[in-house]
Amino acid sequence: MSSCTRCNNVVTKYRAQSTDNELLSIHTERAIYLKKSQERNKTRDELLKRLSALRNSGGGVLLIHVNGTRAGDRCLKYFDEFVGSIVTRLLEPGEVYANTYKRQWLQDILEYCADSAVFIHIRVAAVTAVTDVKGVATVDFNTKLGKDYENVIPTTQQLLTVRSHRRTSTGPAITGLTDDSKLHEDVHIQLKRFLPKPQSSDEIQQDATTFVEYLWNQLKLKDSITSMSKIPDGGSYYLGIGERVNTSEDGTYTTVIPDVRGFELKLDQGELEETLKSKLRDCVLLGRSENTFTDVPSDLIAIAFHPIPSDHQRCVLRVAVKCVEGVVFCDRCGPRTYMMENGQICRMEKGMWLERIM
Repeated sequence: MSSCTRCNNVVTKYRAQSTDNELLSIHTERAIYLKKSQERNKTRDELLKRLSALRNSGGGVLLIHVNGTRAGDRCLKYFDEFVGSIVTRLLEPGEVYANTYKRQWLQDILEYCADSAVFIHIRVAAVTAVTDVKGVATVDFNTKLGKDYENVIPTTQQLLTVRSHRRTSTGPAITGLTDDSKLHEDVHIQLKRFLPKPQSSDEIQQDATTFVEYLWNQLKLKDSITSMSKIPDGGSYYLGIGERVNTSEDGTYTTVIPDVRGFELKLDQGELEETLKSKLRDCVLLGRSENTFTDVPSDLIAIAFHPIPSDHQRCVLRVAVKCVEGVVFCDRCGPRTYMMENGQICRMEKGMWLERIM
């Protein structure tokens, strides 16, 4: 039950006249639709969770309380902008948005309930097998594919292709920064500056675990490891190198060149290396072509600290990633998606996820 009285009242009245397979609800604040915030991201994730659970369990209805909506306001523009880009993630190739979601104000359905004027009603269809892939409405695959300029979210079909593709386990050789002019971002190279916010810089530099969490999540090392491990010959992630615009003296030509500044590492290199490898052991999973999940190889990554020639107190951290056969996930539970079980939302077990996409 929700802590919101209006939510509970409306859900009870709707359930009394509903024949829907499943019914879920969520309380939201209209104000969070209008600006970026942590609360906005949290609400988005809760919406995705509910929608994926419904899609993976035969479909149903989601009731959304938009608290703060004024009486008579029928505009859904801000809500559509808030959810539009995320709910399409739950569509499998070939599925059509309009055939999957139907949203309207609840008062158009539940006319005799005064509170229904501030609730949105979304009818959610089950996942349909449009192609030869059955499909699952997945909230987060917990793995990425590399493009020359970014890491992107894969489709189920792409993951099946990667998973079945035979590749040789090879990786880049660890060498010094002898020719940094060649360090331009592509599928094999990711460059990151070390520029934490001033108020958190000391905290990050004083504790190896905090440093690794910053690297893993905020600087997206986890995305680079999962994407580079799918690419022949692997790739390298450099911390302490960015890019800067370079214009000729006469102003007629502009390009981008590597900006090797490094950073001053205040932690013990050995401790940081071991903490990063421990993070890999604790958080990363390999989905193999034989329909099994295992630990990743112990040599999936190699770590090096390259001193800056002009300032030996500063260094560049390099994480070299091997190519491996299968799909590397940055979560031991595999892809994150949900289903309904006895009226409750629960996370789908990775083995079931795999069975349902085969």
